Amino acid sequence: MTERQPTEEQLVDHRTKAEHAAADILNHSSNPIEAAIATYGLDEGEQLNLLLAVAPFYMGSPHAKLHFGQVVDVDRYARVIVAMRDTKAQQLDLQTIRGEVAELLAQDKSGHGLDHVDRVTTLALTFAQQEGADQGVVELTSLLHDVDDYKLFGAESAENLTNAKTILERHKIGGDMAHHVLSNIASMGYNNYLDGRRPETLEGAVVSDADMLDAIGAQGIIRTFEYNASKGRPFFVKTIPPVSAELSAEEYRAAPNEHAVQHFFDKLLLVPDILMTKSGQKEGATRAKIMTSFLGELFREEGAENWRHHLDEFLNRKA
Repeated sequence: MTERQPTEEQLVDHRTKAEHAAADILNHSSNPIEAAIATYGLDEGEQLNLLLAVAPFYMGSPHAKLHFGQVVDVDRYARVIVAMRDTKAQQLDLQTIRGEVAELLAQDKSGHGLDHVDRVTTLALTFAQQEGADQGVVELTSLLHDVDDYKLFGAESAENLTNAKTILERHKIGGDMAHHVLSNIASMGYNNYLDGRRPETLEGAVVSDADMLDAIGAQGIIRTFEYNASKGRPFFVKTIPPVSAELSAEEYRAAPNEHAVQHFFDKLLLVPDILMTKSGQKEGATRAKIMTSFLGELFREEGAENWRHHLDEFLNRKA
Protein backbone atom coordinates (compact mmCIF):
# COMPACT_ATOMS: atom_id res chain seq x y z
CA MET A 1 0.00 0.00 0.00
CA THR A 2 1.30 3.47 -0.94
CA GLU A 3 2.14 5.55 2.10
CA ARG A 4 0.29 8.89 2.33
CA GLN A 5 2.71 11.82 2.11
CA PRO A 6 2.39 14.54 4.77
CA THR A 7 0.95 17.90 3.79
CA GLU A 8 3.05 21.08 3.68
CA GLU A 9 1.31 22.23 6.87
CA GLN A 10 2.33 19.01 8.60
CA LEU A 11 5.91 19.37 7.33
CA VAL A 12 6.18 22.89 8.74
CA ASP A 13 4.76 21.64 12.04
CA HIS A 14 7.28 18.79 12.11
CA ARG A 15 10.19 21.18 11.49
CA THR A 16 8.94 23.49 14.24
CA LYS A 17 8.73 20.59 16.69
CA ALA A 18 12.23 19.50 15.68
CA GLU A 19 13.67 22.98 16.29
CA HIS A 20 11.99 23.13 19.72
CA ALA A 21 13.39 19.70 20.50
CA ALA A 22 16.83 20.86 19.39
CA ALA A 23 16.65 23.86 21.69
CA ASP A 24 15.84 21.58 24.63
CA ILE A 25 18.52 19.05 23.74
CA LEU A 26 21.31 21.51 23.00
CA ASN A 27 20.64 24.49 25.25
CA HIS A 28 23.81 23.74 27.20
CA SER A 29 25.99 22.87 24.21
CA SER A 30 28.56 25.43 23.07
CA ASN A 31 29.20 23.71 19.75
CA PRO A 32 26.19 21.93 18.18
CA ILE A 33 28.24 20.74 15.22
CA GLU A 34 30.77 18.90 17.36
CA ALA A 35 27.96 17.61 19.60
CA ALA A 36 26.16 16.14 16.61
CA ILE A 37 29.31 14.51 15.25
CA ALA A 38 30.47 13.15 18.60
CA THR A 39 27.09 11.91 19.84
CA TYR A 40 25.60 10.51 16.67
CA GLY A 41 28.66 9.83 14.53
CA LEU A 42 27.74 12.25 11.72
CA ASP A 43 31.12 11.93 10.11
CA GLU A 44 29.98 10.99 6.60
CA GLY A 45 28.86 13.73 4.23
CA GLU A 46 26.51 11.38 2.39
CA GLN A 47 24.80 10.40 5.62
CA LEU A 48 24.11 14.05 6.43
CA ASN A 49 22.79 14.62 2.93
CA LEU A 50 20.51 11.60 3.28
CA LEU A 51 19.12 12.81 6.58
CA LEU A 52 18.48 16.30 5.30
CA ALA A 53 16.79 14.96 2.17
CA VAL A 54 14.47 12.34 3.66
CA ALA A 55 13.89 13.18 7.30
CA PRO A 56 11.34 15.99 6.72
CA PHE A 57 8.98 13.51 5.06
CA TYR A 58 9.09 11.10 8.02
CA MET A 59 9.40 13.42 11.02
CA GLY A 60 6.90 12.40 13.65
CA SER A 61 5.79 9.45 11.57
CA PRO A 62 5.66 5.89 13.00
CA HIS A 63 7.30 4.81 9.74
CA ALA A 64 10.57 6.57 10.54
CA LYS A 65 12.16 3.53 12.17
CA LEU A 66 10.34 1.12 9.90
CA HIS A 67 12.01 2.61 6.82
CA PHE A 68 15.38 3.63 8.24
CA GLY A 69 15.91 1.49 11.32
CA GLN A 70 17.58 3.66 13.95
CA VAL A 71 18.95 6.20 11.46
CA VAL A 72 16.21 8.84 11.57
CA ASP A 73 14.64 10.02 14.80
CA VAL A 74 13.52 13.34 16.24
CA ASP A 75 16.63 13.95 18.34
CA ARG A 76 19.04 13.26 15.52
CA TYR A 77 17.18 15.36 12.96
CA ALA A 78 16.88 18.18 15.49
CA ARG A 79 20.63 18.18 15.97
CA VAL A 80 21.20 18.36 12.22
CA ILE A 81 18.90 21.39 11.97
CA VAL A 82 20.74 23.21 14.72
CA ALA A 83 24.13 22.25 13.28
CA MET A 84 23.23 23.65 9.88
CA ARG A 85 21.77 26.80 11.44
CA ASP A 86 24.93 27.23 13.52
CA THR A 87 27.10 26.91 10.40
CA LYS A 88 25.02 29.54 8.60
CA ALA A 89 25.32 31.91 11.55
CA GLN A 90 29.10 31.53 11.53
CA GLN A 91 29.19 32.34 7.81
CA LEU A 92 27.14 35.48 8.37
CA ASP A 93 29.49 36.48 11.19
CA LEU A 94 32.48 36.17 8.85
CA GLN A 95 30.86 38.60 6.45
CA THR A 96 30.29 41.03 9.31
CA ILE A 97 33.89 40.60 10.46
CA ARG A 98 35.11 41.27 6.91
CA GLY A 99 33.19 44.54 6.98
CA GLU A 100 34.88 45.54 10.23
CA VAL A 101 38.28 44.67 8.77
CA ALA A 102 37.45 46.81 5.74
CA GLU A 103 36.77 49.79 8.01
CA LEU A 104 40.07 49.35 9.85
CA LEU A 105 42.07 49.12 6.61
CA ALA A 106 40.08 51.69 4.63
CA GLN A 107 42.81 54.34 4.68
CA ASP A 108 45.65 52.01 3.77
CA LYS A 109 47.82 53.11 0.87
CA SER A 110 50.65 50.63 1.38
CA GLY A 111 49.31 47.44 -0.21
CA HIS A 112 47.78 46.09 3.03
CA GLY A 113 44.15 46.94 2.25
CA LEU A 114 41.08 44.75 1.95
CA ASP A 115 42.07 43.61 -1.53
CA HIS A 116 45.21 42.07 -0.01
CA VAL A 117 43.16 40.43 2.76
CA ASP A 118 40.74 38.98 0.21
CA ARG A 119 43.57 37.54 -1.92
CA VAL A 120 45.21 35.99 1.15
CA THR A 121 41.89 34.52 2.28
CA THR A 122 41.13 33.02 -1.13
CA LEU A 123 44.60 31.49 -1.52
CA ALA A 124 44.70 30.26 2.09
CA LEU A 125 41.35 28.49 1.71
CA THR A 126 42.63 26.81 -1.45
CA PHE A 127 45.72 25.64 0.44
CA ALA A 128 43.54 24.53 3.38
CA GLN A 129 41.65 22.14 1.10
CA GLN A 130 44.88 20.81 -0.40
CA GLU A 131 46.65 20.43 2.95
CA GLY A 132 43.68 19.25 5.05
CA ALA A 133 43.63 22.28 7.38
CA ASP A 134 40.64 23.58 9.37
CA GLN A 135 38.98 26.03 6.99
CA GLY A 136 37.17 27.95 9.74
CA VAL A 137 40.40 28.75 11.59
CA VAL A 138 42.17 29.52 8.29
CA GLU A 139 39.49 31.94 7.11
CA LEU A 140 39.25 33.84 10.40
CA THR A 141 43.04 34.05 10.71
CA SER A 142 43.26 35.34 7.14
CA LEU A 143 40.63 38.02 7.73
CA LEU A 144 42.31 39.32 10.89
CA HIS A 145 45.99 38.86 10.07
CA ASP A 146 46.69 42.53 9.24
CA VAL A 147 44.35 44.39 11.61
CA ASP A 148 47.27 44.97 14.01
CA ASP A 149 50.13 45.26 11.51
CA TYR A 150 52.89 47.36 13.08
CA LYS A 151 53.35 49.37 9.88
CA LEU A 152 49.70 50.47 10.07
CA PHE A 153 48.78 50.48 13.76
CA GLY A 154 52.07 50.73 15.63
CA ALA A 155 54.21 48.42 17.75
CA GLU A 156 51.88 48.34 20.78
CA SER A 157 48.88 47.19 18.77
CA ALA A 158 51.04 44.62 16.96
CA GLU A 159 52.37 43.22 20.24
CA ASN A 160 48.98 43.03 21.98
CA LEU A 161 46.85 42.20 18.91
CA THR A 162 44.44 44.84 20.15
CA ASN A 163 42.13 45.03 17.13
CA ALA A 164 42.00 41.27 16.57
CA LYS A 165 41.05 40.66 20.21
CA THR A 166 38.40 43.38 20.07
CA ILE A 167 36.76 41.83 17.01
CA LEU A 168 36.84 38.31 18.47
CA GLU A 169 35.34 39.50 21.75
CA ARG A 170 32.67 41.51 19.94
CA HIS A 171 31.57 38.38 18.11
CA LYS A 172 31.85 36.20 21.22
CA ILE A 173 34.51 34.02 19.61
CA GLY A 174 36.56 32.49 22.39
CA GLY A 175 38.02 29.18 23.50
CA ASP A 176 40.23 27.17 21.20
CA MET A 177 39.15 29.09 18.10
CA ALA A 178 40.29 32.46 19.50
CA HIS A 179 43.47 30.93 20.92
CA HIS A 180 44.47 29.37 17.59
CA VAL A 181 43.65 32.49 15.56
CA LEU A 182 45.61 34.82 17.85
CA SER A 183 48.57 32.42 18.08
CA ASN A 184 48.67 32.13 14.30
CA ILE A 185 48.64 35.90 13.79
CA ALA A 186 51.29 36.47 16.47
CA SER A 187 53.72 34.12 14.73
CA MET A 188 53.21 35.25 11.12
CA GLY A 189 55.22 37.68 9.04
CA TYR A 190 58.76 38.11 7.81
CA ASN A 191 59.87 39.96 10.93
CA ASN A 192 58.82 37.03 13.11
CA TYR A 193 60.67 34.69 10.76
CA LEU A 194 63.86 36.73 11.21
CA ASP A 195 63.36 36.55 14.96
CA GLY A 196 63.09 32.75 14.74
CA ARG A 197 59.34 32.56 15.31
CA ARG A 198 57.11 30.54 12.97
CA PRO A 199 53.52 29.27 13.10
CA GLU A 200 53.23 26.01 15.01
CA THR A 201 49.94 24.81 13.51
CA LEU A 202 49.03 23.70 10.00
CA GLU A 203 46.42 26.46 9.82
CA GLY A 204 49.01 29.08 10.79
CA ALA A 205 51.45 27.75 8.19
CA VAL A 206 48.74 27.84 5.50
CA VAL A 207 47.82 31.49 6.17
CA SER A 208 51.47 32.50 6.61
CA ASP A 209 52.32 31.03 3.21
CA ALA A 210 49.35 32.74 1.55
CA ASP A 211 50.31 36.07 3.12
CA MET A 212 53.96 35.81 2.07
CA LEU A 213 52.99 34.72 -1.43
CA ASP A 214 50.96 37.88 -1.90
CA ALA A 215 54.24 39.78 -1.41
CA ILE A 216 55.83 38.12 -4.45
CA GLY A 217 54.99 37.39 -8.05
CA ALA A 218 52.97 39.85 -10.13
CA GLN A 219 50.93 41.05 -7.15
CA GLY A 220 54.11 41.41 -5.15
CA ILE A 221 55.61 43.72 -7.76
CA ILE A 222 52.45 45.87 -7.72
CA ARG A 223 52.34 46.00 -3.91
CA THR A 224 56.04 46.87 -3.67
CA PHE A 225 55.51 49.76 -6.09
CA GLU A 226 52.44 50.97 -4.14
CA TYR A 227 54.15 50.77 -0.75
CA ASN A 228 57.24 52.65 -1.87
CA ALA A 229 55.11 55.25 -3.64
CA SER A 230 53.20 55.79 -0.37
CA LYS A 231 56.55 56.50 1.29
CA GLY A 232 57.68 58.81 -1.52
CA ARG A 233 60.49 56.48 -2.60
CA PRO A 234 61.40 55.71 -6.22
CA PHE A 235 61.04 52.21 -7.62
CA PHE A 236 64.56 51.92 -9.02
CA VAL A 237 67.71 54.07 -9.00
CA LYS A 238 70.40 52.28 -11.00
CA THR A 239 73.19 54.53 -9.71
CA ILE A 240 72.72 53.20 -6.17
CA PRO A 241 74.87 50.07 -5.83
CA PRO A 242 73.18 46.86 -4.70
CA VAL A 243 73.60 45.62 -1.13
CA SER A 244 74.26 41.90 -0.87
CA ALA A 245 74.67 41.39 2.89
CA GLU A 246 72.08 39.24 4.66
CA LEU A 247 70.18 41.31 7.22
CA SER A 248 69.24 40.51 10.80
CA ALA A 249 65.73 41.34 12.04
CA GLU A 250 66.89 44.68 13.47
CA GLU A 251 68.89 45.56 10.34
CA TYR A 252 65.95 44.64 8.11
CA ARG A 253 63.57 46.89 10.06
CA ALA A 254 66.09 49.74 10.04
CA ALA A 255 67.20 49.34 6.39
CA PRO A 256 66.61 52.60 4.48
CA ASN A 257 65.75 50.89 1.14
CA GLU A 258 66.26 54.05 -0.86
CA HIS A 259 64.46 52.42 -3.76
CA ALA A 260 62.07 49.49 -4.11
CA VAL A 261 64.29 47.13 -6.09
CA GLN A 262 66.67 46.64 -3.16
CA HIS A 263 63.70 45.17 -1.25
CA PHE A 264 63.56 42.31 -3.74
CA PHE A 265 67.03 41.20 -2.63
CA ASP A 266 66.48 41.95 1.08
CA LYS A 267 63.27 39.91 1.27
CA LEU A 268 61.10 39.10 -1.73
CA LEU A 269 63.45 36.76 -3.59
CA LEU A 270 64.10 34.93 -0.31
CA VAL A 271 60.42 34.21 0.40
CA PRO A 272 60.06 31.02 -1.72
CA ASP A 273 62.75 29.30 0.39
CA ILE A 274 60.92 29.85 3.70
CA LEU A 275 57.40 28.74 2.76
CA MET A 276 56.12 25.98 5.02
CA THR A 277 53.58 23.93 3.06
CA LYS A 278 53.92 21.91 -0.14
CA SER A 279 51.12 23.94 -1.70
CA GLY A 280 52.87 27.18 -0.80
CA GLN A 281 56.24 26.00 -2.07
CA LYS A 282 54.78 25.00 -5.42
CA GLU A 283 53.11 28.39 -5.86
CA GLY A 284 56.23 30.15 -4.60
CA ALA A 285 58.38 28.63 -7.34
CA THR A 286 56.01 29.96 -9.99
CA ARG A 287 55.96 33.46 -8.53
CA ALA A 288 59.74 33.55 -8.10
CA LYS A 289 60.18 33.06 -11.86
CA ILE A 290 57.88 36.02 -12.51
CA MET A 291 59.98 38.29 -10.29
CA THR A 292 63.36 37.27 -11.65
CA SER A 293 62.11 37.65 -15.22
CA PHE A 294 60.79 41.11 -14.42
CA LEU A 295 64.01 42.23 -12.73
CA GLY A 296 66.16 40.87 -15.56
CA GLU A 297 64.15 42.80 -18.12
CA LEU A 298 64.13 45.95 -15.97
CA PHE A 299 67.93 45.88 -15.64
CA ARG A 300 68.33 45.22 -19.38
CA GLU A 301 66.12 48.16 -20.35
CA GLU A 302 67.82 50.44 -17.81
CA GLY A 303 71.30 49.38 -18.91
CA ALA A 304 72.03 48.57 -15.26
CA GLU A 305 74.79 46.00 -15.75
CA ASN A 306 75.89 46.05 -12.12
CA TRP A 307 72.36 45.16 -10.99
CA ARG A 308 72.00 42.50 -13.67
CA HIS A 309 75.26 40.95 -12.52
CA HIS A 310 74.01 41.14 -8.93
CA LEU A 311 70.86 39.26 -9.91
CA ASP A 312 72.87 36.56 -11.70
CA GLU A 313 75.10 36.09 -8.65
CA PHE A 314 72.07 35.90 -6.36
CA LEU A 315 70.42 33.22 -8.49
CA ASN A 316 73.66 31.23 -8.74
CA ARG A 317 73.99 31.20 -4.94
CA LYS A 318 70.47 29.83 -4.62
CA ALA A 319 70.97 27.17 -7.31
